[in-house]
Amino acid sequence: MTVSIGRINIDYYLESAAAGDGAQIGTRDLTAYYTETQAPPGRWAGRGLESVGLVSGQQVTKWAAKSIYEQFTHPESGKELGARPITAATAPEGAKTPIGNAARAAREAVAGFDLTFSPPKSVSVLWALANPKLQADLYEAHKQAVEECMDWLERNVIQARAGHGGVAWVAVEGAIASMFDHWDSRAGDPQLHTHTVIANRVRRVSDGKWVTLDSYTLHRNMVAVSEKYNSILFDRIYDRTGAVAEIRDGIAGLAGTDAEDLLKQLGEADKDPRDARAELAGIPDGLITEFSSRSLEVEALTDTLVAEWVEQYGKRPPQAMVLKMRQQATLFSRTAKQPSTESLPEKMIGWRQRALDSGYSPPP
Repeated sequence: MTVSIGRINIDYYLESAAAGDGAQIGTRDLTAYYTETQAPPGRWAGRGLESVGLVSGQQVTKWAAKSIYEQFTHPESGKELGARPITAATAPEGAKTPIGNAARAAREAVAGFDLTFSPPKSVSVLWALANPKLQADLYEAHKQAVEECMDWLERNVIQARAGHGGVAWVAVEGAIASMFDHWDSRAGDPQLHTHTVIANRVRRVSDGKWVTLDSYTLHRNMVAVSEKYNSILFDRIYDRTGAVAEIRDGIAGLAGTDAEDLLKQLGEADKDPRDARAELAGIPDGLITEFSSRSLEVEALTDTLVAEWVEQYGKRPPQAMVLKMRQQATLFSRTAKQPSTESLPEKMIGWRQRALDSGYSPPP
């Protein structure tokens, strides 16, 4: 998937963003932050902003973000947005998460949900090596796809529950979200992506009461929104640049690796059609592999291999085999993302040199 969901870390996003001096972040204004070593400041999004005195596109401030995500209060009036969050507590025995996993032993309030929109690697590679105009067009296509997906989520997915056991779905005014753009992966490879941080507070249409959102339905729709993002993204790229997508076999970033050989050995009958992927035509897999030191597909591949083992043998593989599968799938180990010391133009110089060293000529 190119859209993933996880727990939020609002402090990380605020600390990694450059300090802006304007209240509104325009469409092309992000270029003003290309000379910064940090990511651009976040921007507010969502139909629920009016209820907390914010405007879509407005720059995210530390004060407003902490009020909404940590204190669950109105950033201007200080009024609580619904019931006070629970304090840390022990989860009941047998408790499950919205997606059916065992709940953590220690429970704490869920501040929100991080939906990370990340384009296929070929898009990030072309964006990283492109001239300024093409780079801007690719970014705008990505940004528009994220915004259209957010609109779809608000119209079709984001809701609340009511009644005994939460059996009834209830309409809400909209989401309160913030968007943070990042340029690279933890390994320093080009990876354009946007963290869309949705607050766990929504206002019911029926009575104006602030409640938590229906996280179960949100989790269930991650595959759908991921597919929608890919589809919209390639449409918008074509609209702006004329570039087209093509379907390829295998997992992005594994061309020429042991993991790719292992997949080939599985045979046609064992291949999962979900391994097919869309990439920009003209961007070779070898170049994708060069810039996939930390591929989000590594764990997905490991899960696929484990599932195939279970199907064949009827039980989960021994842990030693799982580790071997992961070693075959992993190009480089994941490391903590370090604070950037380079501006985007400096990163681009390094990326272009890596492409040249690997035998590929960047676009003019």
